[in-house]
Amino acid sequence: MSFYIDNNPVDVLLKVCNDLYPEFDAEIYLMSSEAIDKFYKESGGEGKAPFGITVGEDNDNYDILIDANVPYMALIEVLSHEIAHVVAGFEAEHGEEWEKVFSEIHGAYCEYFSDPTDEDLIDW
Repeated sequence: MSFYIDNNPVDVLLKVCNDLYPEFDAEIYLMSSEAIDKFYKESGGEGKAPFGITVGEDNDNYDILIDANVPYMALIEVLSHEIAHVVAGFEAEHGEEWEKVFSEIHGAYCEYFSDPTDEDLIDW
């Protein structure tokens, strides 16, 4: 006997992002709040670190650091937010290009779950 999530939301999000943007690479790490906060401050951030940060150079490999204590219901949004930074580039900040990419990711993710009879979702 084993336990697994057949339609794990994180796996679905990563599949959607890999389908949309196969040319991008990022390693994703779940870390303690303290570790992210330390890294954030060492990188010039002020105040408390957000639930996720992306580090790397444009046209390079990126690391996405996600607070392991992020509420489960927020995980997909936080991860989508950081992936949008990778795709749009740091210079996009939270401008129009970033918004466009974030919306594409969110739309494709929601579309994946839109058909409750989809064989990818249910394997009874």
